[in-house]
Amino acid sequence: MRIKHIIFCKILVGVLQVDKIILCIGTSKCIGDSLGPIVGEYLYNNIKKSNVYVLGNLKNNITYQNIDVILNRINNTIKNPYMILIDSALSNKNYIGKIVVNKNKMIVGSALNKSEYKYGNLSIKGIVGENKYSYEENYNELNNVSVDLVKNISKNIINDIIPRLECLKY
Repeated sequence: MRIKHIIFCKILVGVLQVDKIILCIGTSKCIGDSLGPIVGEYLYNNIKKSNVYVLGNLKNNITYQNIDVILNRINNTIKNPYMILIDSALSNKNYIGKIVVNKNKMIVGSALNKSEYKYGNLSIKGIVGENKYSYEENYNELNNVSVDLVKNISKNIINDIIPRLECLKY
């Protein structure tokens, strides 16, 4: 655990003085897609750093429909922010319950055939179900995900992010 913490802090070393945006994507209307808003709700209420902004929570969802507007507002307001995107995802059934972290852009909406690359410096995806490769099956998969699974993945992401943000000394 300590090694991962050091690696994450090293990733952020070059962006210590840069505004950081944590973009929590998803909707509270679908349990399988609510991972981002659940994480966002907790982070929004518990991160009190002056240059870390959490967008997307249970009341203010960021979805495929409004993400372009949100990203445009961010880019017009904050110069070169470091963006961390958090979202749920479907994958191979062997990966259900796992968290995937990538140092690159995230594809938003691919489970429902609405995939589009979005900006981001770091993406965190919680795998909540199996990708069935058809809109109807994936829609059903997202609506039949276990609440406990989403809670557990959310808790793991939150517990991983909070101490790592502590390495940002301002």
